[in-house]
Amino acid sequence: MPLALLLTDLVAPEPAGALVQARALSSIFGIVVALLCTLLVAHDHAAVRAERALVACMERRAR
Repeated sequence: MPLALLLTDLVAPEPAGALVQARALSSIFGIVVALLCTLLVAHDHAAVRAERALVACMERRAR
């Protein structure tokens, strides 16, 4: 059991199930936020690469 959970249990004892549920929910929330951030950043980088490739194609076509 992580130290934070042990310290919390010393201050305000709660059933283990409630602590595990709270920990699971916060972990799931963190995972969802991280995935959304990753998708936004990856999508942005892909858009920039696609735009650069399009500009390069247009420049070569103009020659």
